[in-house]
Order: sequence, then C-alpha cells, then structure tokens
Amino acid sequence: MSIKYPIYITILLLVIVLILWFIPDKLGLINESYNIEIFRSDLKDFALLISIVITLWLVLITQNISMISLNAQKAMNRPYIKCELLVLNPEASNKTGISIISPEGTQYKESNIGINTFLLISNASGGGKAINIELHSKFNIYDSDLFSINRNYHWDLLPSGDKLIIFLYNFSYPSKDVSKIELVSLKIEYTTPFDESSNAKVKCKEFDEIKEITAEGNSVNDIEISKGISIKR
Repeated sequence: MSIKYPIYITILLLVIVLILWFIPDKLGLINESYNIEIFRSDLKDFALLISIVITLWLVLITQNISMISLNAQKAMNRPYIKCELLVLNPEASNKTGISIISPEGTQYKESNIGINTFLLISNASGGGKAINIELHSKFNIYDSDLFSINRNYHWDLLPSGDKLIIFLYNFSYPSKDVSKIELVSLKIEYTTPFDESSNAKVKCKEFDEIKEITAEGNSVNDIEISKGISIKR
C-alpha cells in the first residue's frame, strides 16, 4: 500500500479534530453535564490514540516498502549461472578466448590431439555477480575402457557476463564406436553479496541423467554424447 493513504487520512482527521475543538457547541456535542473542558480532554485522548494507530501504520508500510525494495535489488542482482559441455578439436580449443582451468589431477595441454571436452560455466549478462562458487562433478568416460572422472573446483568470483572453462578429458583417438561421455552428477553451489550479508542459504544448480546439460562444439558429433547430456540444437 502507498504511504500517501495514511497521509491523506491524517490530514482529514486533523481537520475534523480542529473543527470539533473550536465549535463543539455548534455541533451539539456539549451540554450542562458534559462541558467543553471535559469534551476537549476526551478529544485530546482520542487524537492521541489515532496518532499512535497512524504511526504504527506508517511504520508497517515503511517496512513493507523497504522489504519490496530489498527484494527488487536482490532480483536485479541475481546471477544467471549456466553450464554447458564443450566438445572441441585442438584448434578450436586454443581459440576460445577464455582461460582454460585444469582442476586438481588434470592438465590441459595445447598440444593435445584428438578431441577435448570442457565444462563452460557462465554468468549471463544482466544479472549480478556470483561469489564463492563450488563445482562438484562426475562423468563416466568410455575410451576403450570405462572409467569415471571427478572434476571439482572452487573460485571466488564470477561477474555478470563472465565465463569460465574447466578442462574435463581429452579423447586422443576419438571414435563414435569407442568414445563416449555421460554425466553422472554435477552441482554448482554459489552465493551473492546480498546472501552473504543476510546469511541466506547457498544457491545450488544440479544436473544429472534427468536434468541434462547441453553440449555443443565443432566436434560434438565425433563422439557419443550419452546420459545427462543433450546436443544443443
């Protein structure tokens, strides 16, 4: 509710109180047993009570306005985190224009042959910055043999419009018959400056066999894209 309504009501009540204060006799509000001194004393008590009610009303409205403003700021500063699988040949891998991060236990090399797979983590333009980001992921890799890889990473800040590439795996000699990647689980946890100041819960985006991530890249059709991943159309 707008703050103008209690202001209008306060002005109206003030006018009424002034009229009652100065001409109660003309309005037939006093008599021999209820003189003007008693009437004005009661009128002051009534005006005080009304002022308390209006003050509380204004406080409530102000709190609501502040909460609406805070929620609007939170919405405007909410990060829009996206996650995609990139499947690229060596030439395209080295021309992304984005620094490639090798999580613990991996080492991306520009000299890799075959096909490289990456996770592209992005924060779409128009939102706020994400902070304290945690990535936890597990993929099954079929490359002659079946094995699982875990890729975990932490970084402090992902501003609006920024992207991050995480190296996953290199298929040195890819083939549709023997090369396959599937998602087991992927979780991205992050927070925002607003959340940090208000001790809000950590935000979380999760993907699995049912909630898929998309895959794209110039070599996306050169290996088999399996469970938990769908080729971007």
